[in-house]
Amino acid sequence: MKSILILLITASISIISAQSKSIHFQHIQEFGKTFDSDINALTKVNSEFIPTEKNLTHQIMGYLPYWEYLDGSASTLRYDLLTHIAAFAFTIDDTGNVGLPVSWPWTEVITTSHANGVKVLASVFSNDVDVINSVLNSNQHTQNFILQIDQIIKNYSLDGLNVDLEEFKLSDRSAPIVNFMKALRTHFDQNLPGKELSFSTPIIDWDNAWDIQGIVDQCDYVNVLSYDFYGSWSSTTGAVAPLGPSNEISIEWAINRDYSNIDHSKIFLGIPYYGAHWTTETNEAGSEVENFLASTRYHEARTLIQEFSIVPFWDSKSQTPWFAWEDTSWNQIWYDDEESLELKYNYSRSKNFGGIAIWALGYDKGKSELWDLLAQKFDPAVSVQSESVKIHSFRLLGNYPNPFNPSTTIQFDLPQASEVSFEIYDLLGRRLFIESKFYTSRGRQNYKIDQLWNFPSGNYFYVIRFIDDKGKSNSLKGKMTLLK
Repeated sequence: MKSILILLITASISIISAQSKSIHFQHIQEFGKTFDSDINALTKVNSEFIPTEKNLTHQIMGYLPYWEYLDGSASTLRYDLLTHIAAFAFTIDDTGNVGLPVSWPWTEVITTSHANGVKVLASVFSNDVDVINSVLNSNQHTQNFILQIDQIIKNYSLDGLNVDLEEFKLSDRSAPIVNFMKALRTHFDQNLPGKELSFSTPIIDWDNAWDIQGIVDQCDYVNVLSYDFYGSWSSTTGAVAPLGPSNEISIEWAINRDYSNIDHSKIFLGIPYYGAHWTTETNEAGSEVENFLASTRYHEARTLIQEFSIVPFWDSKSQTPWFAWEDTSWNQIWYDDEESLELKYNYSRSKNFGGIAIWALGYDKGKSELWDLLAQKFDPAVSVQSESVKIHSFRLLGNYPNPFNPSTTIQFDLPQASEVSFEIYDLLGRRLFIESKFYTSRGRQNYKIDQLWNFPSGNYFYVIRFIDDKGKSNSLKGKMTLLK
């Protein structure tokens, strides 16, 4: 049994760690290439940060990419539910020169943030290993970078720096990056008192090469990029940010592996407002991938679901939703919604993390439910409903245990009080059982199956159905295995 587990984990590592570029870079390629640079670097911004008493229990940072800023997303932000905005992306070249984001300066974002007690950070990004190596290993290039960052923070009234460097040579992941961050820390303490310094760390140290503790020691906090588990490089479908289980490759597994000894109050857990879209060989979870099509932002996933009346599945392992449909081939989208994000927020709170870091602001396109969730989880002044998150769709969460003997329980979300029917079929499509039950309220429901004691071992399908308040029939199908 032990050897099988090792083989399974090794196979998972080969799939997940095969990524060729960061998701931040991929989104630059997918969403940011159509915007032309329009920078007025000579314009300074005079804006004083006004400390505002917020009821938030944790820090809430959001990355604001330039393509979302240019698309008007800043107008939809809930500044009362943010503590930090990271302006993405400042760039860096091999001599330490810093480039400004498209259409910089974002004067309205800076002044509005400061008026509402929100800090604005410069997020400096690169995924070029040679550029990063050159800056880290040359004192002249490091000092050039530090002096330019100093001027940018002063010129634009910024509140700190987020270092988002994401592709490193193995030799640069310990002493070189720690020394670089030490040089920044020293300069900030001496010349930029009160300004914040943070670093974006990988969720998994695959090569055991990172000095994560050394980096954390120089920072006010670190943003753990806890997504990017599945994407354009994947050979099978899966969640971009699987929360669990803790004994398989997931956020919980990675935190236990690489961050258990890190001061949790200095960790901001990365939160994805996006998913991944593939064409696939089948409509089954974990199907072989034919092609990666695109990253799917939250609002795009929700629009598809609403326009085509799609009922998402719930993957109980990763604790994330996904859905499939067929056109010329099978398609699958795995993403995060209110329920999966709530579980991540609960996990972050249970680990006493200092906060969360959202990638990315604007990906909700003004939809209110994700802001409402932040308020429910992090603002104690907001009254919490009896259900922590409103159930808004008919969703199957699976049956447990599976395989089973002699009984199993189907768990599902019901968006309204209704009669629900339960049907069981064999592999030939013959209906073997049907029963109806009335549920008096919406919410997460359970139905226990213990009627199969006289059935032979094997695979069976079950279908649950209900008619919504518009008279539309809704059905979900699951698969279960009886063992005797």
